[in-house]
Amino acid sequence: MALARWTGVVQDAQGNAVSGASIEVRNEAGGALAVLFADREGTVALANPYVSDSPTIGFHVQGGAYRIVAYKGDMQIEWRFVSIGTASELDSDDIAEVIRSGLNSAVRVVEQDLSTEEQDQVWANLGVDRALVARKWLTKPVGEIVWIDTSKTGVDIPPVDAGFIELSSGLQGAGGYNNGKVSGVTVSGSGATLTATATIADADSPMNGQVIRLINTEERLIYASVRASAGQVFNDQMQQISGSVGSSGGPALWGDASMASSGALSASNNGNANRGSSGAAQANYSIALNSGNSPGARTGDRTRAKGLNLVAFLKYKDVA
Repeated sequence: MALARWTGVVQDAQGNAVSGASIEVRNEAGGALAVLFADREGTVALANPYVSDSPTIGFHVQGGAYRIVAYKGDMQIEWRFVSIGTASELDSDDIAEVIRSGLNSAVRVVEQDLSTEEQDQVWANLGVDRALVARKWLTKPVGEIVWIDTSKTGVDIPPVDAGFIELSSGLQGAGGYNNGKVSGVTVSGSGATLTATATIADADSPMNGQVIRLINTEERLIYASVRASAGQVFNDQMQQISGSVGSSGGPALWGDASMASSGALSASNNGNANRGSSGAAQANYSIALNSGNSPGARTGDRTRAKGLNLVAFLKYKDVA
């Protein structure tokens, strides 16, 4: 019996592709290590776990539901209840599990390892109108961004061939979600100033040749705007904070004069100190500003509001 194939991409929290991760695959039912192979016929065995020399990972296995873990150093990525296989390659118990898991899971199982013609035949055998299954993605307009919480079990993402680009770097290689859709992927900077872009490279798309922002990698927020401002890109900023410090009775910060301050700055008297040449000791003032010292301050490498991470997919072309 031919084995089913599963592929994925290992990325760190910043969306960077990671090579050299260890891959462990276990059956969801019972937790036993799965028997993995490098080929569809099952003649070349793979260790479990095994180390992948590429960010794109893949293996062949009998159809079923699996827990897949990729780990390297302190990084660990987990995929739960991954349905692998096709309806023609599952035994009766596996088919029953697919049916119980619902149509969305069946969609992912059927379309994972078959050609378009084979997919059409399987749907026909199941008595399902494939066009109805795909309609929710086909009706999205070109240019729309869909947000999905991929951390949740049972969520549905646009199929690879539904005309969407996942707005993340590291997915343009062989087997990646964006393979054949984008080129010229560029990632530079770090933290709040990290930028990531790509160029749409698909002649069938009305957006072909246009540069897009990989906002998942950039962790860029989206703001409403008028049409004239659409597409403008800007970095994080904070509202300007101003203040002033000066002497109220003399010209210098070191002297007999008392200090006057306003706004965000304040001066403190550190005690008297000699002038350094002659004369009586004078007041010595210092000025300091550190937002991290504010009561209850939450500091980091950028200014941002409280939020929730979701994954963005861009509809870049219509498909039949």
